[in-house]
Amino acid sequence: MLNLVAIGDSIAKGVGSSNAKTKSFAALIGDKVDGKVTNLGITGLDSTQLIEKLKTEDFQKVLEQADVIFVSIGFNDLLKPFLSIVAEAASVKGDGKELYTNLQKRFAKLSKQDPLKAGDALATAAKRIDKSKELSTACKQFPKNFQTIIKQLKEINPTAVIYADNVYNPYYGVVYEYQGLTLLNIHDMCETYISELNKAFDRNSKDYILMDMYSIFRQEGYTNVNPASIENMSGVNFDPHPNDAGYQMMADYIYTQMDTTAPHVDVILNCDEMSVPVDLAEMQLLFDESVRISPGKVLQLRSEDQTYSYILEGNEQLVETNDGKYQLTLSMQDFLGKDQDLACGQQYELVMEEGAFKDKGNNSPENLTFFGFQTEGVQEVKLEANSAAVINQPMTEKAEKAHKIIGSSIWILILVAVAIALIMRYNKNHVKNKSKVIK
Repeated sequence: MLNLVAIGDSIAKGVGSSNAKTKSFAALIGDKVDGKVTNLGITGLDSTQLIEKLKTEDFQKVLEQADVIFVSIGFNDLLKPFLSIVAEAASVKGDGKELYTNLQKRFAKLSKQDPLKAGDALATAAKRIDKSKELSTACKQFPKNFQTIIKQLKEINPTAVIYADNVYNPYYGVVYEYQGLTLLNIHDMCETYISELNKAFDRNSKDYILMDMYSIFRQEGYTNVNPASIENMSGVNFDPHPNDAGYQMMADYIYTQMDTTAPHVDVILNCDEMSVPVDLAEMQLLFDESVRISPGKVLQLRSEDQTYSYILEGNEQLVETNDGKYQLTLSMQDFLGKDQDLACGQQYELVMEEGAFKDKGNNSPENLTFFGFQTEGVQEVKLEANSAAVINQPMTEKAEKAHKIIGSSIWILILVAVAIALIMRYNKNHVKNKSKVIK
């Protein structure tokens, strides 16, 4: 069963949904892949605080067992100072969910008393947001924090697949106007800082897979935000979290980015004689996609009467071939040890410990049964599981020399046989002629 772990802020936790335990994006993905989900999301957590959490034993124990890690962070790096500025402009106090509630009550009251009072508070907030050093500093600091977080995760669990989401604009399309005047364009102000902060995320990173929440939330109806209007703010809702539809959209999108297909692998057993010294024989594994190698996992090569083992170190090199496959070459000496010969004409089974090789979706290839045998000039490996392909390899230099020597020996034998036949024929004729002379 796939072990999924979500870490980060309230979006990782599922805040804003009707039921965080079952409606968070991680929980919904867990249902799709039949996985076990552990949610370590914390409401209000920013990137600096997550760095500290990743140093704790409780977090590390859970993450060490993860197959897939979902990281949702960065939202509060901007949102906390942003809402603090708006709250100060509206003379509102509070923290977390209480702050949203107090803001909503305050603006509803101002709007009811006089829309211009609500408008003045929003205009004041706009000026402060536009010149906020705190927001600018957060944008500059976040890339460093995010790289630290990814580095920490790779150290805690080198083989887990990491999915990281960027920050979306929760106030997409929200503009407050009064009598033709724009008082506060929340959309544009958020966009300025969010676009800057999102530069921290790399679409082509080798360490994590980007979940582009910024793009899929560029539409209305997927968060709890209800901007209302200056004239009537009784129903206003500043809650930026996704609603049930938003979390479902996230889960559907992330699932399409996940690799759910096991990698295909072919095996080539490079030995060109029926029995060769083990230091001259190699096994090549050809994967149809890049895989991660898990240190400490065991590969076993089994024949009818023998079992040989190899412990993966994790630093074995995958080499990309010209046809887009990924090749791992292992010396058979690592399996068999020294001073042994490899019988190439036997049937072998390559048994991989679970999780020895993992693709980006954390899928593992199946075990293989194959039969190595030799034909004239060509070594073939016929796969009996996972593939019906027959892989041909040319002879090694050693085998080619042996082939030439054998060929030369055959010609010498033929010449010797011809010479013997001529000598015998000569002797026979010589005996006949001698008999005639005697007569």
